[in-house]
Amino acid sequence: MNVVELPHNSESAGAVDRLTEADFAALYSGLRRYAAVVGDLDMDPDDLVQDALVRTLRRGDLATFDNPASYLRRCIVNRVLELRRSAGRRGDARMQIETVADDPASTSMVGVDDLLPEDPTDRAIVWLMAFEDRRSDEIAAILDMSSSAVRKRTQRIRQRAQRDARGTEEEGS
Repeated sequence: MNVVELPHNSESAGAVDRLTEADFAALYSGLRRYAAVVGDLDMDPDDLVQDALVRTLRRGDLATFDNPASYLRRCIVNRVLELRRSAGRRGDARMQIETVADDPASTSMVGVDDLLPEDPTDRAIVWLMAFEDRRSDEIAAILDMSSSAVRKRTQRIRQRAQRDARGTEEEGS
């Protein structure tokens, strides 16, 4: 079985994480899906995952983390927030849905993006709860929040979704 050696900073020189290619591919594909949901349409999921990996490996070996996947998920959310803040400081306009809809490859994502909350942390909560079937205490640990904060945000997300659904039904009638 092939082994992937992950590079490290000079502080951890000589220490090398050893993961099988299959383990790393499984970790990477899950993180990429997560980044695609949490990130904005103009953010490349591969770039978000790569940034999270680079930042994590600067801190040391992946083996030093109790749950590297959770840590990497949090890094991805933080990176999305950082990119949004920097775009706001530069005065960049967010990509418009109509522009993305012109690209046939991304048309399917437009509908999904409309259903998800705007905030990347809320997107992460929805993803972890709906697709990874996580409990609020697990989500709280992953996102470094209190369990009650996760439950409250979940309640608000559901209320917004219900309001949006009612608004859509009223427009359709």
